[in-house]
Amino acid sequence: MEHEDEEGVEATNLESGHDGYEGNEVLHMASTISTADVEVVRRRVAEIGNFRELATDALNVLERQHLSTLTANTQGQEGFHRACRETREIFRDLLAGDLEWEQQRYVLDLLMKLVQMEGEKDTENKSLLSPGPSLRASHMVGG
Repeated sequence: MEHEDEEGVEATNLESGHDGYEGNEVLHMASTISTADVEVVRRRVAEIGNFRELATDALNVLERQHLSTLTANTQGQEGFHRACRETREIFRDLLAGDLEWEQQRYVLDLLMKLVQMEGEKDTENKSLLSPGPSLRASHMVGG
């Protein structure tokens, strides 16, 4: 039985003499795996003699990209929180000065907005660092 995506696989393949042929096949399979028939996927994997090597290389690239993203996120978080600390110090100095009530209230409102922004940034960071539902499910399927 031919699956509807199988025909698309044939149409997007590069010629077998081309260096990227097998890589293209693996990438296309990965992009259609959620909608492809299991038997079609098994047959395609069996046709690629060095599938394990190609898949391992692809996972290594994804891991390096993930680590790069985490590093950039950490640096961004540190910079954001440093700026927030400096801003709180400025607010503290302002509030220690001789301000009228309306001015104090304005500074306190800004301080509350800053605290809210920090909380949102922390939630955003935790969301980035926690695996999504599809990643958790893939761990269950993989063993």
